Amino acid sequence: MDSLRRHGTHDATPSTEDDISPTSSPVSTSPNQFPLSHNASHNSLAASSNRSLFSRHFTLSSRHSSSSAASTPRSETNPKGPFGLTTLYQPTASHTIIAHIVFVHGLGGGSIHTWSKDEILWPRDLLPKQEPFHKAAIHTFGYDSDFKKSSTLNIQDFSQSLLNSMVNNPTIHASQCPIVLVGHSMGGLVMKKAFLLAKQTSAYEEIAQRTKAVIFVATPHSGSELAPVLDKIFRISSGLKPYLENLRRNSDTVQSINSEFPSLSQDLMIHSFYETSPLNVAGIRDVMVVPKAEAVLNYPHAQSALLYGDHRSICKFTDVDDHNFIALWQAISACVSRFDGSIARPSSSHSSEISDELSKYLGIWEPPADELFRVRTDRLAGTCQWLSDDDRYERWLGDPDPKVLWVRGTPGSGKSYVAGYVIEQLESARKCCCYYFFSHGDRVKSSMEHFLLSMTWQMATVYPDIQKRLLHICSRDRDAAKGGDYRTLQRKFWEQGILKADLDRDVVWVIDAFDECRSAPELGKFLLRVLEKTRCRIRILVTSRNSHGDYQLSLNHVTPRDIDTEDTQLDIARYLDENEHKVPGSTPQERKFMRERILEKSNGCFLWAILVLKRLAKIVGSRARLRALEEMPPGMDRLYSRIVASMSAKEKDMSKIILTWVACAIRPLTATELKYILERTTMDDIDDIETIISKYCHDLVYVDKNSVVNMRHASARRFLLRRDINSEFSTDLTIQEEAAHKALSMACLEYLNGPEMKAKPKRKMIASSQPRSAFVNYACQAVHEHVNRSSALDSDILRELAAFLKSNVLSWLEYLATLSDLETILQFAQVLKTFLRRKSRVDLLLGDEVVIIDTWATDLVKLVSKFGTQLLMHPESILQLIPPFCPSDSGLFSQFGRTPGAVISVLGLSKTTWDDCLCTLVLSDPQTPSSGKVVRERLHSLGTSDLSFCIGTSIGRIVVFNDKTCLEERAINHGAAVIHLQYAVSGSLLASASKRMIRIWNTETWEQQWQIPLRFACLAVAFVDDDQLLLVALKNNTLLTINLVDQSQAETLWTDILDDPHRQCYHGTSAQFASFNTDLGLLAIGYSCRPVLVYNYDLDTYQVFHHKDGLSEFVEENSNVNLSSMVFSKLPDTSLLAVSYSTSELVLFDTEAGTIQATVSSAFFSRLVSSPDGRTLAAVRMDGAIELYDFETLHKLYRIRPDEGAVAALAFTADSTRFLVIRAGGHHCRIWDPASLYRRDVGHNSVRSPSLGSGSQDGVLEEPDDAVSTINSIACDMKGEHFFLGKDDHSVSVYDSKTGLLDGILLSHVAPIKGIHFATQGPKQLILSVDSAGFLAVNAIIRSKNGWVTEELFTYKATVTGVQQFLCDKSSTHVLVCSNDEATLLSMMTGERVGMQVDCRNQSNEVYVWAQHPTDDALILYITTCTVHIYRWSTMECITSTSNGIRLAENGLTGLQVSTATTIFNGASAVLVTKHAAPGQRGKSVTKCFAGNTLSTESTTVSPLVEFQEVCDIMDMIIGSYRDRVVFLHTDGWICSVKANGLKEGEGILHHFAPPVDWLRTNRDLLIKVSRLGDVLFVVKGEVAIVKRGLGRAALLKLQN
Repeated sequence: MDSLRRHGTHDATPSTEDDISPTSSPVSTSPNQFPLSHNASHNSLAASSNRSLFSRHFTLSSRHSSSSAASTPRSETNPKGPFGLTTLYQPTASHTIIAHIVFVHGLGGGSIHTWSKDEILWPRDLLPKQEPFHKAAIHTFGYDSDFKKSSTLNIQDFSQSLLNSMVNNPTIHASQCPIVLVGHSMGGLVMKKAFLLAKQTSAYEEIAQRTKAVIFVATPHSGSELAPVLDKIFRISSGLKPYLENLRRNSDTVQSINSEFPSLSQDLMIHSFYETSPLNVAGIRDVMVVPKAEAVLNYPHAQSALLYGDHRSICKFTDVDDHNFIALWQAISACVSRFDGSIARPSSSHSSEISDELSKYLGIWEPPADELFRVRTDRLAGTCQWLSDDDRYERWLGDPDPKVLWVRGTPGSGKSYVAGYVIEQLESARKCCCYYFFSHGDRVKSSMEHFLLSMTWQMATVYPDIQKRLLHICSRDRDAAKGGDYRTLQRKFWEQGILKADLDRDVVWVIDAFDECRSAPELGKFLLRVLEKTRCRIRILVTSRNSHGDYQLSLNHVTPRDIDTEDTQLDIARYLDENEHKVPGSTPQERKFMRERILEKSNGCFLWAILVLKRLAKIVGSRARLRALEEMPPGMDRLYSRIVASMSAKEKDMSKIILTWVACAIRPLTATELKYILERTTMDDIDDIETIISKYCHDLVYVDKNSVVNMRHASARRFLLRRDINSEFSTDLTIQEEAAHKALSMACLEYLNGPEMKAKPKRKMIASSQPRSAFVNYACQAVHEHVNRSSALDSDILRELAAFLKSNVLSWLEYLATLSDLETILQFAQVLKTFLRRKSRVDLLLGDEVVIIDTWATDLVKLVSKFGTQLLMHPESILQLIPPFCPSDSGLFSQFGRTPGAVISVLGLSKTTWDDCLCTLVLSDPQTPSSGKVVRERLHSLGTSDLSFCIGTSIGRIVVFNDKTCLEERAINHGAAVIHLQYAVSGSLLASASKRMIRIWNTETWEQQWQIPLRFACLAVAFVDDDQLLLVALKNNTLLTINLVDQSQAETLWTDILDDPHRQCYHGTSAQFASFNTDLGLLAIGYSCRPVLVYNYDLDTYQVFHHKDGLSEFVEENSNVNLSSMVFSKLPDTSLLAVSYSTSELVLFDTEAGTIQATVSSAFFSRLVSSPDGRTLAAVRMDGAIELYDFETLHKLYRIRPDEGAVAALAFTADSTRFLVIRAGGHHCRIWDPASLYRRDVGHNSVRSPSLGSGSQDGVLEEPDDAVSTINSIACDMKGEHFFLGKDDHSVSVYDSKTGLLDGILLSHVAPIKGIHFATQGPKQLILSVDSAGFLAVNAIIRSKNGWVTEELFTYKATVTGVQQFLCDKSSTHVLVCSNDEATLLSMMTGERVGMQVDCRNQSNEVYVWAQHPTDDALILYITTCTVHIYRWSTMECITSTSNGIRLAENGLTGLQVSTATTIFNGASAVLVTKHAAPGQRGKSVTKCFAGNTLSTESTTVSPLVEFQEVCDIMDMIIGSYRDRVVFLHTDGWICSVKANGLKEGEGILHHFAPPVDWLRTNRDLLIKVSRLGDVLFVVKGEVAIVKRGLGRAALLKLQN
């Protein structure tokens, strides 16, 4: 119907623009022109019509398709389009026309205006672009339906005019093709009446015959209740309007049409569309103009569907993606397709090409098509149609603010088929769709992690922008999709990527079996987050056994739709009809009877019908079938019970074995795995496993197309595991779950302890495969889950576990590492610990078996954290290379590290247990300021993110480290002591704050973006609103808000909102502490001697919390209770606030509830820190002890004893599994990696396990004993029998290489030793040592029976700079000493100066080093970044032919400085290796090799050896030479070696072994040496680890670049 619209102040009477429209605006006065074709022969109706008071011209942008629309001059002017028939579009060649489509508007509408929006006339501008309408002629018909004006016309007059226009139109007359009529509102009645007149009048007989289809859009087939209202309003001002009388509900005209049309329209294709939203009429009330009951024709051959919108908007579209446009054009297309068989189906939904790179990152290559294929092929056509007919479903599809459509059904009701049906419908409608099928029996497919990865991949196929964002995230963190739990994936891919993207089109999610997700509650929260952040671009449909309320989802977010029995009964009936030939019976009557009985007994359970139909097919005899059917109860449990009861006694033993494995397996077994199990159990061969399953399991179990064994339905599994099933059903097939898991545990452990898993010694450490059965994968990856579900009191499991850990555990580790599955190792470790904890509750933990299990529970965690990279690179290393490096008390070492004939052994370390300190960080030296004044630098603050962490110092440096390697990457300068460091939540920003300045850095370029001066000291900073705002809490009670987009600032004084007496208490008092809770918009502020103030900066409200009462109105000024620290938990949407008081109390407030949730007494903490996941609270005592608490309960989890004094700063890493500690003095930062944080990181089903807090004993981490003096230098003697150490305690000591024990202290200096060197001169052994005070001491040493004897040869004192470098010649007759940038040559025996003194300073002030000439022992090299000068050792005379020296021809050294120069190999193969590094940026280095024979006095330029560059690029550090090979530390952490001509001969690089990662991350400078005997010596935390026989064997690995 056409609408009433208020016209503001321009006219006292309402004006109309369209059918029924909302509150109006004044009529536009700008002239618009329509370039339209117009039929020249208008009838008298158009000629006699009155002109509108506000008549005007209209303009539409010409958006034609390639074919033209005929255009002729207009004979009329009408504001809403011309009267009569107007051709909007026709093909260029008339003979190609396949149909004529005529649009007819409704009451108050117009031939143009009704179908137009925003200058888009969609029948002309959009429709011809769709198949097949480029071959159709499109017309629009107009008539005078302006109900504001008087008229003598009625509906029959309009219909007569329509017929005349079509008969007289030359295009319609010439083509003789079918006609489709499309009418909106009253236009539908005009079309119906026109069709009836054509049927009854011979002059229009041809039109009647050619009219093949009618499309009704919101047509009031029974008339309208609004017609008399409009007639009453306008009768006084504009006279009578007969057509409004015709339009009255059940008027004579309407009744006449409705009585004649059904019988005469039998051959017509009819589509009815109805509106779904009310329309505001005249700005007074909302009215559903044409309700569904009035708009739908309930003819058998008629179809109906909804359109989303009100009466006016459902026929106006601006683009081809509009849901309503798609519905309409597809309906018209379906009609036209009947005329032309060549028309193609609409194309599928939009998608973009997904890149292989992203698929590799995510590990997802396709959507879950197998599950979709299964439900598509199994679902019968026509089933699930009840959902499309449901108004809730239709509204959900078109609702502009959709909720989650929650489709709930009982087990076996066909929920998966519903999901498949919806996906089909969406794809056929060209809608973008993402879907996922959870599966309870599959650990992968039931995980939220896999769901997130799959949906991430699918969203990338829909939105190119999302794909671009994901590639950016993955390029920065290639392991982003690996090893993380769902929280990590949600944060990295969704919060930082997808949910930030601008979605340019709608997409629908279909999620099947929500209840089978192992993290269903968290999944529900995630879906709500998606709806919130995507601004209604994503619609979500969920199927589930459980109600939405079971997951705390309210009706505010969910539209529930239960699958009723009536719904499924229709589908079961269709299923039975489709499988009529399978319904048992000897006669058609019996089969029909059986069909009805099955349908009746099914009670809406599809699965029941499927199973019972198959079961009945196996029963012979009609009476037996009828009896069996009558005896089977309708419930699923009774059905399963009867199936089980029907098994013979001979079958049940085998049946129970199969059902036990299938029901209790951690993941679905493959047919091959089950075959192996049955063969081992029955001790007999099995030919066809599928036949066995079919025979013994009676359709409860089946093998799918991928040869995976599954339960027919999850309800069958629950049936078999019910504890009361024996008493109720008297069957002996009930599976006692705990006993079943014991049986599966024992089967897995039996395999793991068996000969297939026995590690065979390998003479070469090169990967070799050992054939194993198909069961190996399941046994290795699932054994821990079965143990965890078994009784901890079972002595059999205890015994088998211990036996496994004593025997084949290494081959198990090797196998898992081969699969890159380190997570199972961590899970197994937690299961061992949990197993013993459960056992301890009812039994004493005694015996060797308990000790073994407890030891390995720790060993496995440490193994992954310290050797994980090595395991992944070379899994076989676990057999012989890793155990020797483990502490002597560990199971790894005691069982496998000290075996006779071990490949390697490690001596010299006193530590017998694992060390939880991962590494100690010492910053690189800061650049000396221009003033030359030495400034002492202390570490002040910490900041952490996913990829890096940073340390702020007292001199303003911010040093950035790689989060994974803990290596220093760069340093930036804040300019003042850094007291706060805060990374952005998801963006590439870092905020650094000093007392008076905040700087914002771009963490991709590390350039400063902004700087913001502060008037008062900063207490806390936080990024909010997608990192667009930075909040800063200042000491003067001000919240500073910085807009990082436009750099604007706003200040809020939070004390201004306080009411008395709170205002008097806090006003004018400086805040001492602050902590943000950005999820809830809270800021907690602590004051001296005042209660905690919690300010809600979003709502501008506040609360006051007292340390005894919680939320309180009471204010106690000047109390003796002070705060020492406070912090909010970072757990999302959690309002927990921990506060430490001077009364030695730690109080946990729930700020939302206003209560005290927990307290810890006798605990005075100086610092409180929350982990990023919000689950752990780190509390620092005044004495420096660090205690870890569960944040929600304040249960103590762990404790680190104080050994170094107070803590200056503490922060958790971004994954919450490690924490960094800076002690008082700020000399270094230690990184702790306690197993407790790994284990409580994620839940039971993930890598890490729940909190250790359930135990009663606190763990204790021992910090390293700093009484052990730091080793600064190491040297080996010529025979390899002894080595020498220079230490911080000023001593030079000698050690025995065979035992690693101290053999004597040779001498002492006045200051810490900086470097030592061992040399020989003839029979004399010499030791050269340099200390930090600038003294060089040269001593002769002799090993006598009574010990070592030292004879001082001379002492040299360097002034100012001290000794910068010292170097001995090959004959040990001279020593070169550099100090004050001057090189002085001394006699080794006397210390007298020899030759001339060399000024080492150069014009460019470049860094330099001295090195021995590779091929001539009489020469020495002076090397800068780009040049080399040659000097004689004897006189220090420069003999280079040119004054500029020899140029190093290498362009890649720009910006780098030479740091070391080393000679490797001898003779003609001798090579000079130089290493160049960027100043102040550790890790940024370039290594080059130069042939020694090219460094002659006549040379002017030398080029690096290209053939050695591959080796140079992977050399982290040259250690020394052993035999004919150079030994070096590979960048991958392995000790490697290579021959001089190794690469040329193809021998390649040998990987010998990889030390623990903490050996390489402990000190700033690595100290590693190789002795003449091949021992490799590592300085490790004040000791020397001697690796013997480490270079004797090698694993041949591919060259790692």
